[in-house]
Amino acid sequence: MNTKPIRRSLSSITTAFALAALALAALAVGPDTARAATATALYKQPFDNTSGSEKSISYLAGWTTQKAADATEVTADNRIQIANGPSSTPGVVYIYPTSAGYVSRGTGITNNQDNPGTSISLATVGAISADIVQAKTKGSITFLIQIDNADWFISTTPITPSHTFGNWAAWSDAGSPDIKESLTFSTAQTAWQKFELTSSGIVTTALSANLTGTAITGIGWLAKSGGETYNYIRMDNLAIEAAVPEPATTAALAGALILLATVLKKK
Repeated sequence: MNTKPIRRSLSSITTAFALAALALAALAVGPDTARAATATALYKQPFDNTSGSEKSISYLAGWTTQKAADATEVTADNRIQIANGPSSTPGVVYIYPTSAGYVSRGTGITNNQDNPGTSISLATVGAISADIVQAKTKGSITFLIQIDNADWFISTTPITPSHTFGNWAAWSDAGSPDIKESLTFSTAQTAWQKFELTSSGIVTTALSANLTGTAITGIGWLAKSGGETYNYIRMDNLAIEAAVPEPATTAALAGALILLATVLKKK
């Protein structure tokens, strides 16, 4: 019996699997920046304002702002507005928070990027991010999410913007991704607290279990000045990003392919 064709076939299969394994291994050990570039935005709010004049956040459908101290609605308050930015930025949120802070929220959100109109599945979210700068150093932004058009939750990890600005030119010169701040998304019970805003202020409740639900239907933030006067905060490109596969997952698949290629070669 002539076994050469069989050996040649096995050799071809071995080569194919080995090449595939090498390609996957290369992806697995690639830099984090390369992996981050593959993240897909599920939702983005660019705060566009091309009206030619400053607008309150009510310019955006479904968005409101309240005082964190007593829940007073200040949606039309000029301290939180959509401001005309540099030519590269059609609009940004311009916030002048107090020590207690302001709460801004948008409801009824869905995927408006890769699959418009579909829900933002809780299981697919990898991060919440935004371009953020502040005038001083102690201000903070803490992200909020709403699940299934019901309860709101606040992150237990406030973000202190690492970049400061002196004027619009400073914002423009910094540019994304240098001013991008990101919260890695997790459903762990320690990552979120139930959030309520009452006439007495903010009420948070620790979760007794991991965050559950079907979809994110609302997004927002609590902005605080950190006790510094005139600590303006500017925010742009608020986004909910899809999860990116972990390197370990890719490495495991690559290892399996290498093992299979070795077995085939021995046969």
